[in-house]
Amino acid sequence: MRQIAVILVALLMSIAGVVKTSAASSVSYTIGLVESKYITSISAVQYIMYDEDMTRGFSFVIKLPAGQEDVELGKTYTLDDMTHQYTYTFVNSMTYFTAVKFVKSLTNDGRVQLSISATTGTGTSAVTYKLHYEEPIVLPPTGETIQVVITEPIEAEYYPYTKDWLVIAINDDYEVWVDVFSEDSESVLGEYKSADGDFDFNYTYLRRKADNVKIHAVEAEAVIALDGQIMTMTATILGNDGVVYDVYASNDTSILTYDAREQDFEETFTGYTFNDEYFEEYGGMLNVSANNANRATVSIVFYSEMAVLQPGVYPISSTWEKGTAQASRGIVDGYVDPSFCGYRRVEDNYLDVPIWFMVEGTVTVTADGTIIAQAVNSAGRSVRCVLRKQSTPTGCEGIESVTIAVKRIENGMLIIRANGKDYNAQGAVIR
Repeated sequence: MRQIAVILVALLMSIAGVVKTSAASSVSYTIGLVESKYITSISAVQYIMYDEDMTRGFSFVIKLPAGQEDVELGKTYTLDDMTHQYTYTFVNSMTYFTAVKFVKSLTNDGRVQLSISATTGTGTSAVTYKLHYEEPIVLPPTGETIQVVITEPIEAEYYPYTKDWLVIAINDDYEVWVDVFSEDSESVLGEYKSADGDFDFNYTYLRRKADNVKIHAVEAEAVIALDGQIMTMTATILGNDGVVYDVYASNDTSILTYDAREQDFEETFTGYTFNDEYFEEYGGMLNVSANNANRATVSIVFYSEMAVLQPGVYPISSTWEKGTAQASRGIVDGYVDPSFCGYRRVEDNYLDVPIWFMVEGTVTVTADGTIIAQAVNSAGRSVRCVLRKQSTPTGCEGIESVTIAVKRIENGMLIIRANGKDYNAQGAVIR
């Protein structure tokens, strides 16, 4: 989650690129998040920052004298004071700066502010980024309390490098991020208090959707518990606006993340693709996939004695036994685990959410090659797919193949995993 120091450098060095424009230009960004870390190995401080939409990032690594761990207030640092190969802007690739002016100072009321001018390219291809950051104003408590109740799925992910859990819960009114430090990579359950240093306040906040205002946490307490299969998060967050937010989020953990909770799925497909590439390696695995003109997509994994799809009834099971179809485990290591179906987005062909993960039911293969999946997902929604064989099953009536993609939050940004690569929300390759 933290793109800090060596780990960030090693990652982004592998995807370095150059961005050019047709004419010299200037663009301004208000910075929404700043992290800094002293790098002992090179006696330098690295500042990582993101714009308010968390789409464009910036890295500045400033060399310091021995014994000094941060920049001096009011001093202007230029590119000559920086480690060039670690000083760049990034979205889908790194673009190195050719000139920088970096100043850290205090506002009249004592808050940290950063004023930065950073240029990429030269001549008509130069782009100058004007960056400004001010530490949020913290208002005194107002005595007002707002209740935030969330019944949508809670997302929790552990980041071993920084040893913390990021928990995200969202409803129609608020997006709530809670980031807590923990040595336990297996479970997020527990009681957390900011007074004990349990929270990373860079990633603990609420975003009010009505006006897109980010409310920074000043103090926080949270209890994350599991009652049977129901996970709950009860949090009290004092925002920098002086308001206390009482957050209650609950999630049925028996329902897979992104699984459809409200709608059934029923589609027919003309033509499907058969794949026996992993038959030997994975104990008789066969895969059938298809798309249709409604932008629906389906992927079913079978386990078979032979490298052909034989007629019969295949129970959907998690045993991986031959004669069965595979029950989906949901999202596994950033990938969508078959068997599943869903719909692709028009704008980028990614698999949209919700997804229908088949966990129980049957898949019937008829003598003429028709495949009928009659299943339910983890939320009990009905899933019915009919795949009819076509003489040339290399596509589906001109519809291009689906890009299987999974969305997640990383470094405060939406990351989409597709076909072994990571993309940002705009569809650009990150790595």
